[in-house]
Amino acid sequence: MKRSILGVFLISFFSLGTLHAQISEKGTPLSVSQEAALSSQQYIPSIQVQLPDIRKTKKSKQTKIEVLKPVLIGALSNVDIDFSNSGSTVVLPDGSKVWRLQINMPGAPALGLYYDQFYVPQGVRYFLYNSNKKQLLGAYTTNSNPDGGQWATEKVQGSSIILEMDIDAGVDISTIKFHINKVCDFYAGISYLDAYADENIAAKTTAGPYYPFNGSSPCEINAICSVGDSFPEQRKATVNIEYVLGSSVAAGSSTLINNTRGDCTPYLLTASHVEGTNSTADSTFAQWLFYFNYEAPTCTYTGTRPVPQTMTGATFISRAAYFGVDELVGDFLLVKLKTNVPASYGAYFAGWDLDTTVTSGIFTGFHHPAGDIKKVSVTDSIFNSAVISGSTTPTHWGLYWNQGGCEEGSSGSGLFNAHGRLIGMLSAGGPLPAEPCTDTNFVGDEMFDAVVYSKLSRDWLYSYETPSTPASRLKDWLDPDNTGVTHLDARAADCAATAAVPQIETADNISIYPNPTNGVTYATVALRTPSDMKISVYNIIGDKLYEQDLTNVLNGKFKIDLNDYANGMYIISVSSDKTSTIKKIILNR
Repeated sequence: MKRSILGVFLISFFSLGTLHAQISEKGTPLSVSQEAALSSQQYIPSIQVQLPDIRKTKKSKQTKIEVLKPVLIGALSNVDIDFSNSGSTVVLPDGSKVWRLQINMPGAPALGLYYDQFYVPQGVRYFLYNSNKKQLLGAYTTNSNPDGGQWATEKVQGSSIILEMDIDAGVDISTIKFHINKVCDFYAGISYLDAYADENIAAKTTAGPYYPFNGSSPCEINAICSVGDSFPEQRKATVNIEYVLGSSVAAGSSTLINNTRGDCTPYLLTASHVEGTNSTADSTFAQWLFYFNYEAPTCTYTGTRPVPQTMTGATFISRAAYFGVDELVGDFLLVKLKTNVPASYGAYFAGWDLDTTVTSGIFTGFHHPAGDIKKVSVTDSIFNSAVISGSTTPTHWGLYWNQGGCEEGSSGSGLFNAHGRLIGMLSAGGPLPAEPCTDTNFVGDEMFDAVVYSKLSRDWLYSYETPSTPASRLKDWLDPDNTGVTHLDARAADCAATAAVPQIETADNISIYPNPTNGVTYATVALRTPSDMKISVYNIIGDKLYEQDLTNVLNGKFKIDLNDYANGMYIISVSSDKTSTIKKIILNR
């Protein structure tokens, strides 16, 4: 029996392969797995970037319907950081190279990087991690940004980021395109990063110019709560967006949307005023970051925020021209994500409805107010004749929320009818004469109860001032075969023929070192989603000598003490419900 258990372990070990995905390919940096080889060359050059001036003046209280703008969550500093002029390179005995650089912005609670060029060839893996090495992003590879143009990486906790590029022997480094032109000081929308801090971020961000953990009004309702229970697919279709807006980084809301082919084309719908420049250039959207599943796991959850799943970059598809709130006739922006949404994200493509006059039922909105985790708002009636200045015909749905509300950052989110189909995109809002809730968000604004949504039916064949074309309407993209259907239901992002390779965990997510060991070895783990794990130690005939259970592990380094055992060979198993690895290890004192 003992030998059969060992046999299963060894079969598993030799049969595990590496799967590649287009978002990022998890793994362990060489600075970790080759720590001993690098121990005498640990110096990492650093670049100091000055903290931007992010102080804000209090806005005057809003008293009328106005455009619900994206919320500003970060401030940018210009830099000139290039692979060839920054960092240091160490050559390992096998000819591989490790390039590293540290970027410091003292006082920043989180940092983000924006690249005007990013491309790495086959055989190069790029990682980012914070100073305590609790947060690890990457590996990013040749699949991450194959066109080599603009790119961005998601937020990293703390005031320092360490960049590492692991380069296989024989790679021509002249083919690497790597230039960072902006560093962002993120001061809001960072609640999930608390998991990676040495101390509670909330304690740091309640003083000075930084903002507290939950940036939205306390009157908002977590999307997972019972008022949103009827539409879990619509909740999973709602995506937080994050992008450069002038000298700042802004956040808004959007909806992954289905088309009549049901082929998982990754169309994402938001409001035109969210971007605001009327750009139709793909480069405008190349650095947009999309955060999936940025939500609480339970209604009253107060623990560490779950880590969202991200994608980078989109291309322009169509939009209504934005002329300002006085001529907000149409308000939609359709983009296409650069890669397909991995089935492992559990996302849905929302259905839609071209109704023009529905006035009864339950209407639901999912959104990310103030860059916060996903919230839900509900009402039992709307009016279909809302008119924004500049039009003589009804262009918007109007409503007063019964539960929840909207804020800056909710812009572009979807409104769903009683059948769970999208009928509009959030355009504008304002307070009621007597607000039922006056608790404010991090910039001092109250939650808006009166809002208007741009009608999907109006934007379907949108025409205003210029003739309707595919680049200024939705029909050509959401009904590409001209079927003429007037409504469509949601579908899961699991199209076998077109979906990207699912980002499943592999043995490369776990490393065990040093090997051989003189008594203590370590297991390093870098998973895509938190998971319970088990570390077990067996002798060579399959007797279990030791077992350790770990709860809700994402990234970490775990000590395995073998000092009580005799010299010889042992088997170490590290496993979860998503992945496992089996390693032989030699104990030699």
